[in-house]
Amino acid sequence: MDEHYKKWIRDRKINYRATWIAFIVILALVPALIYNLGIFITFVELGGLAYFILDISQILKESHAFPKWFAIGYWIVTALYFVASFVSVFFNVWYLAQALGIIASAYFGLKVYYVESKGIRNKPIKLGSSTLALFIGLVVAAGLLIFNQLYFWIWVIGFAVVYDIFYWSVRIYIQIKGTNREF
Repeated sequence: MDEHYKKWIRDRKINYRATWIAFIVILALVPALIYNLGIFITFVELGGLAYFILDISQILKESHAFPKWFAIGYWIVTALYFVASFVSVFFNVWYLAQALGIIASAYFGLKVYYVESKGIRNKPIKLGSSTLALFIGLVVAAGLLIFNQLYFWIWVIGFAVVYDIFYWSVRIYIQIKGTNREF
């Protein structure tokens, strides 16, 4: 067996296990939804936070823009962020929503850069540019959170809408014009 095929099998096994874990988590959320809507929303926000963190790392890993030193730093920072977000639930559930908004802003910043690089230019993403895209979303969202709650949520929702419009525009453009990618 060649190395690519072994990696594909390993990734498929990981995806299979992740699907079962997600199914178990969903089954665990059903009683929370019936019992208390606040607990359900908390679990959904923590799940969204974990999704954004894992998807960012997966994008960087698949693009080979994730050197070991950066991966170690990334996982330390995101683990601290996740734990701090989880602990914030005990003080006020609103803090978790704000933490989710901040990481979502960073996520959308990276995704805009990723769609632009991979979709339009068909170039590999670079660590410096992807980190810059993450920090722009992160810093702007954190600054707006400190400045004004209303502007913060307008930024996060607006950034999500802009990303969605940009993503579908690029996707339609690629379908109409074709692509030079090898699949």
